[in-house]
Amino acid sequence: MKKIVCMVALVVATLSLATAQDVKESAKETGRQAKRTANAAGNKIKRETREAGQDIKEESREVKADVKKGTDKALKKTKKGLKKAEKKLDESK
Repeated sequence: MKKIVCMVALVVATLSLATAQDVKESAKETGRQAKRTANAAGNKIKRETREAGQDIKEESREVKADVKKGTDKALKKTKKGLKKAEKKLDESK
């Protein structure tokens, strides 16, 4: 009888150990998956941040070009107006 109880206890202990090992491996795999997910999310954030930065730089260049174009146009118009005024002034003398 003692032998049977010992054998049953040994079988139960073995099954418990196997179950504990499965739980441990499952927890490790869950941890690895969580790490991969976190890394992927971090990479996505970095990529989107970089793309947004590039978009901002591009928009900034376009605005700078538009401002320069507008300034040059206004300057030409002013010079043209001054030349006309000088010409009228010279003609009136």
